Amino acid sequence: MLFYWCLINTVLLFATTNGKPWDAQSSADPNWWIAYNAHRTQTQVHAKNTRVVFYGDSLTFAWYTTGQSIWNAMYAARGALNYGIAGDCTQQVLWRLRNGELDGLQQQPKLFVLMIGTNNLAGSSVCQAASADETAVGIQTIVQEVRRRLPQTKILLLGILPRAQGLYADSIARVNLDLMNLVDNNWIHYMNMISQFQISHTQQKLELYDPTDPSHTHLNLAGYQVWYQTMEPLFNQLIN
Repeated sequence: MLFYWCLINTVLLFATTNGKPWDAQSSADPNWWIAYNAHRTQTQVHAKNTRVVFYGDSLTFAWYTTGQSIWNAMYAARGALNYGIAGDCTQQVLWRLRNGELDGLQQQPKLFVLMIGTNNLAGSSVCQAASADETAVGIQTIVQEVRRRLPQTKILLLGILPRAQGLYADSIARVNLDLMNLVDNNWIHYMNMISQFQISHTQQKLELYDPTDPSHTHLNLAGYQVWYQTMEPLFNQLIN
């Protein structure tokens, strides 16, 4: 019996990591499902007054932890909700959008802020590492899904931030360049903040990153302050 239980779990894990970046997939992690269901509840509770939604992975989620003081003052106060889940790739964001996370909003948000794709390039527990071109197609698929589901909501698409001291620098640059092709400056807007987080193409500003993170992926509070300051002029324009 134990053998078959392990076999089933192995099959489930393989099924949730083997898809391409444009294939909608959930996760086998129970904590992921807890977060997903909490997001659905969040949507219902705030159905009347949601003006902005942030979507992404741990970088987005950590606005609720590392960047909480900035979030409470500058985003929550403006009707923003956070739909980030640590470890997510494009596949999981796409699945969540297609499976009810935003269902029940009584009016469409003003703005959808999206930063995703770093885990696709590096690989994570829920997706295999993908090429830059494949990752860009995954992000494009999310943008298309948002436009279909929220036709009156503007999208602010954020480029992937540097990580791992240049290990993925060329791939990140390629994705960020590809994302520019999605912009119409009407419904879809784009901001590449990478110059604010790096000294050179292969050297990050480590003073903006969590010193306990050996992957140099996650930001500290100073990093979230830079994110806020860099994004704010365009963000404010798009929600007003």
